[in-house]
Amino acid sequence: MTGAGHPAGIRSRMGELTGRHARFAAALQAWPRRTLRLDEIWQLYAKADPASTGRPGRRADLAAALSTLEEAGVLTCSRTADRTAQPPLPKRVTLSAAPPQPSAAVLARATAWRPDLAWAASARLTTAQVHVLTAVNTWLRDRGRDTDHAPLRERSLEVFGHEKTLDRLLGTGLFGPGRITLDLLRTFRAHPPLPAVHIGTGDVLLVRHAGPCHRGQVSPRSVIR
Repeated sequence: MTGAGHPAGIRSRMGELTGRHARFAAALQAWPRRTLRLDEIWQLYAKADPASTGRPGRRADLAAALSTLEEAGVLTCSRTADRTAQPPLPKRVTLSAAPPQPSAAVLARATAWRPDLAWAASARLTTAQVHVLTAVNTWLRDRGRDTDHAPLRERSLEVFGHEKTLDRLLGTGLFGPGRITLDLLRTFRAHPPLPAVHIGTGDVLLVRHAGPCHRGQVSPRSVIR
């Protein structure tokens, strides 16, 4: 790693980053300041690669990640280094100025949409919505209608990497007739079973309510015959 700036005209290879390097770069770029101290760098690296905590060689992994991001044009490492352990780590990094991002309309028109998402090329979308649709587009390309139906949260984890993303999207304008549907994603709402404990052979059912009762309501414990 060096502290020298990147020569003018070198194109950032940000799009080539994958896995924890991509997550690390995204976390760094979301930081409110352009300069980060080493303790702040460690903090963001722990979030980008939580499995690394306590792993031997973690310091070397961070050094390699910083070197990769510096080569990609994401940041510049300081000349001063922390040499209390090996390998040395920069005491600070400075984030590169973010390049202008293409508009949502440009991103949408530049994407090769699957037939079921062809409407996205001309729809009025935000950049975040384009990214959502891109994830769906990739899933349709790779799996699509050849896959079995799966519960909503299982499908959400498969498509977006987070089990609750579809829950948040269902009420938005991305869902509906002619847009994304549960059938398109080969998924369905799965209601969790009612927890129950069988404690005898009698004909009495004891129901416990989760919240406090008010006047006119049943007591927290009700007997049903």
